Amino acid sequence: MRFNKMISLGGFSVLVGLCTVSGCNDMDGVDPAAEGEISSVDMAFTGGVFDGNSVRIVATRNGEADSKYPCVSEASGCFNFLAGSNGVPTPSLLYPGDAKDFQRLCPTKNVNKHGDPGDGTYDITYEIFNGPDCESGAYNEVITGKNFDCFDIGDVVEQAYPNMTNDEELKKGLNTNTLLCLSKNSQKEFEFYACEVLPDPPYGKAAYDCNCYQDPYGMCACPFDPAPLLYDGCTFDPYKCDIICPDYP
Repeated sequence: MRFNKMISLGGFSVLVGLCTVSGCNDMDGVDPAAEGEISSVDMAFTGGVFDGNSVRIVATRNGEADSKYPCVSEASGCFNFLAGSNGVPTPSLLYPGDAKDFQRLCPTKNVNKHGDPGDGTYDITYEIFNGPDCESGAYNEVITGKNFDCFDIGDVVEQAYPNMTNDEELKKGLNTNTLLCLSKNSQKEFEFYACEVLPDPPYGKAAYDCNCYQDPYGMCACPFDPAPLLYDGCTFDPYKCDIICPDYP
């Protein structure tokens, strides 16, 4: 599936290595790290200032690996962006979770424990906070899911799994993910209709031809909502559906 990817988070199209995702292999009496079977990813953000923010990352394996393997099937950790971090996150001192376990995740190829039918792939979720220590409260809010979402690079077109890497196969050794984080600006559509100023209006009034017409019920209808004009003291000419308004100085 996806191999050798870097986790990237940011305001628009930002590069980041957030967590350490790792693989470990068979228990053969040697240190898996010494055999190159466990490795980590440097953690760094670029493309924005994230100081004061935090991110919670959760990795969950589809099927728990057999306990004979010297590895874990899930990991969860909170990472802070300290002042002057230059985008490099540090495990939270208050709520680190199992951040260290990202260095020893079981690869997908490992056999599951007896009776567990999972395929060994991982779902990895990302939750970014506007404050430290991944806390929610009066002053700390979750940013992701609120006009700010991150997508795996393979899901950028369909955007089916916001803030998540879905069904990822972890190889033993180095695994990195690429995510693209997006926010959308507000949009407003304006409709403009031209009205013709009519000559010889009633005294003290102004008359406008705004292409209004009588509907089948004999009521005046317009190609726009005339309610604001009517609230402002304007009326319809009952015969031509012209709009007659006070001629304010």
